[in-house]
Amino acid sequence: MKRWVFLLAAVGSLLMCVPASAYPSRWVPVRYRSDSIGRCDDYRNSPDVQIANCEKALRAFHFYDKGTTYLLDDLGSALWARFDYPDAIATYTKAIEVADKSEVAYQYALRGSAYLDWGKQDLAEKDFQIGVTNYDDAYSYAGFGYIAMRAGKYADAIKNYDEAITLRPEDLWLRNDRAEVYVVMGDYDKAMQDDAFVMENFKTMAFPYNSRCWHRAVAIRDLDEALADCNRSLDLQPDDPSALDSRGFVRFRQGRWAEAIADYTTALSHDAYFASSIYMRGISELRAGQTDKGNADIAHAKSLYPDISAQYATYGVIP
Repeated sequence: MKRWVFLLAAVGSLLMCVPASAYPSRWVPVRYRSDSIGRCDDYRNSPDVQIANCEKALRAFHFYDKGTTYLLDDLGSALWARFDYPDAIATYTKAIEVADKSEVAYQYALRGSAYLDWGKQDLAEKDFQIGVTNYDDAYSYAGFGYIAMRAGKYADAIKNYDEAITLRPEDLWLRNDRAEVYVVMGDYDKAMQDDAFVMENFKTMAFPYNSRCWHRAVAIRDLDEALADCNRSLDLQPDDPSALDSRGFVRFRQGRWAEAIADYTTALSHDAYFASSIYMRGISELRAGQTDKGNADIAHAKSLYPDISAQYATYGVIP
């Protein structure tokens, strides 16, 4: 299940398109970068491990010195993955304070996205507006695009993503994000065109395969090809909980309940906070007749992320 398309676009661009293959399934911004002090940002670790590694790295850099912005981003992402919104927001706020001028707009976009996920859309819009008004920032336009998509205002969403792509045409993650809008609004062909564009430029990386796998599963189209895409993503980056989650959704769409449950369970072995996999494992368990287990997983997922049922309802998944 994808979480924040736009956020991952921002992350991908900031890191000069370093692979971050978890895009479609992660309910938190993720990135994948080798760090000399721990693997602060390796989302294949649990959020708790990521937080400990980030704090270790920040201590080595005297915590809030200039130049630690990327570590604060990683810490904020891990806190967000644990649904610790107050601490995530506080961390992004500190990142805004220490960021270089060229990075400030990105930090506002990150904090705005965390606010939105927390259900504080008014504060999210304020941060995105700062990015648009003061910096003509692509990721702030993308943030407004995500708000519009969530509200079912697809024409407005596409307009905002088009603006973001015009501002940063080199950032292929933004096309990845626009594909999500197209697939949700039912324009499968345009979604595949954007996916193909990203694939052509990142064909040796895992995330485009995961992304296309996810989009095909959302559209309930070309499911055998979707399964092949997820398998390819996992070949390139084994143990990726996001790709496992995406493959679980393909198998759910195919009615292969036991295999879907297995994929979601494996994803959760890497990240116990992965609300998407908890929720869809519960739905799959219900379909398989495991009523008690299914209801327990669904309740657990909602306790972590109350909006998850509404999110999946946009994909036609109803308990």
